[in-house]
Formats: sequence, structure tokens, C-alpha cells
Amino acid sequence: MRINGIPGDEEFGDGNSGNGDPSDPGDPDDNPPDNEGPDDPHDNPDGSEHGIQNNLADAIAALARNVQCQGDGPRSKVREPDPFDGTDPAKLWTFLVQLRLSFNDRPHAFADDRNKVNFAILYLKGIALPHFKNSLIEPDLLNLPAWDDDYGEFVLELKTYFESLDVVGEAESKLENLSMKPTQHITKYLVEFNRLATITGWDNHALRHQFYCGLPARIKDEVSRVGKPITLPAL
Repeated sequence: MRINGIPGDEEFGDGNSGNGDPSDPGDPDDNPPDNEGPDDPHDNPDGSEHGIQNNLADAIAALARNVQCQGDGPRSKVREPDPFDGTDPAKLWTFLVQLRLSFNDRPHAFADDRNKVNFAILYLKGIALPHFKNSLIEPDLLNLPAWDDDYGEFVLELKTYFESLDVVGEAESKLENLSMKPTQHITKYLVEFNRLATITGWDNHALRHQFYCGLPARIKDEVSRVGKPITLPAL
């Protein structure tokens, strides 16, 4: 309908559909696009549940890997073994103890005896290293050494060639000749004295006498001034 040449509402419209009926869906192009796409969880509830389950499974797997990695890591800070050169039999026992601490700290890394042997050889030097190195560089394939993949045999080999047959006698001799240097700190003297004393098994009276004999003159003078204690701990 036209009134005075002015187009009617049917030509311009009022923002609604052309017929003014709010129930008319109108042109489908006027509706906003569905941004949620075919993966809309409302359209596919089963797919949503499946995705949540997958995410949960991934999270559990990641946690399990993290826990496993933590379990394989070092549990404490253990110092590396002091190299053993074979010239001092008294140091062999300390060397073996330090190796054992390293093995206990990383049980997964040293689950195999061959790994233990190879690790121990890394810390050999002097006359001790060639004894094992020659067998590694030029192995006799028809007669491989028993210690090659057996840590117990490796320790036995070390003890056979580098352990003193008279550990106590050597400790007694070293203790009798041990003395504190005038410029030395007494702590170093105490550590070495106690190490040797443990091996000798001497009684308190003998140890007290030997400890006093090894002190420098300046400390002996001070001890004489206050009176010599009757026990080693008091001294």
C-alpha cells in the first residue's frame, strides 16, 4: 500500500521479517552461524564424555611417569669414591665402602654387576689400574676373567693383590710412628689416630700413652702443667 507516494512498511521493514509475524523464522541467512561446530558437546554428549576420559587418562599417565622418574633419581648426595692406587692396603677397605655407598644411592643404575665393575675401575689408578686395564684392552676371549661381570669376584681380585696380609701389624707400626706436626691442626691428628686405633684393638691405657707421645712439645707442656688425664677421652 502506498500513501502519497511513500513506500509502505512492507518495502523498508522494521528489522523484523517482511510480514511482521514474529513467529516467522524469516530468511535462514539472517540467523547467526553456529560457532560450536559438529563437535559441540550439546550435540554429541557421548563425545564430550569420551574426551574427558581421555584427558584424565593422559593426566594419570603423566603422573605415573613423573613418579617413576623421581624414584629413579638419586635419593641423597653421595660423594664420589676416592681413587685407589694400590700402594696403601689400608685404604682398600675405605674404597670398597665408598663404592657400596654409590651403589646403594643408585640401585637402578647399578642393578647389573658389570656396571658396578666398570664404575669401580674408573676410580683405580697407579699400580691397581693396569692389573685390570690389560684384561679390558686385550681380553682373552677364550679365558675371560671371572671378575668381568661379577662384582664379588672383582672385590676378591682386589683383596688378593692389594690387601695387606698383616693389616693389624701395619696399623700398629703406623700408630707408633704417628705424630702431630707443630703447624698441624689437632683435628687431622685425631682422625688418623682414631682410624689406626680402631684397627689395632689396643686398650685405653696403651692408646692414651701413644696419643700423648705423638703430640708436639707445646701441647705436652700444657698437658704437664694441668696434669695428664688418666683416660684417652679426657686427654
